[in-house]
Amino acid sequence: MLYCITITAPKSTPKSQAAEKEVTVKEDVLTRVTVRFPPGPCGLLKVAVFYGNLQIWPSTEGEWASGDDETIESSIWFNLGPGDKKVKVKAYNEDEAYDHSAIVRLEALPRQLAYWHLAVAKATSTLAGFLQKIWGRPY
Repeated sequence: MLYCITITAPKSTPKSQAAEKEVTVKEDVLTRVTVRFPPGPCGLLKVAVFYGNLQIWPSTEGEWASGDDETIESSIWFNLGPGDKKVKVKAYNEDEAYDHSAIVRLEALPRQLAYWHLAVAKATSTLAGFLQKIWGRPY
């Protein structure tokens, strides 16, 4: 399932008062985060994803993603557990002149499908490494 959120942080929004949007995820495992930064924020808009108070993306706690006219994609594996879960997207804005927005897409899968997804990704990575050793260049 794909969940799409547009989050806007008003100008001069400090990290301590970050704008926040919550999405209810029905699946068990969060498998991908994609953030689209439209042209304009010049790296001054910062975005992170949380489960409760735990930062789950970017994976380094305290780091926030930023960009300008670019899309950042990350494969992750975060077990949300059973039932409906609340995932929060937070954003703050260091720009003193303009509000900025980002489009955040969260991909989540049921546990059984997520395990197959992970197994295929690992097998593909292993095969690519094997081919690189044989042919001496990445494929």
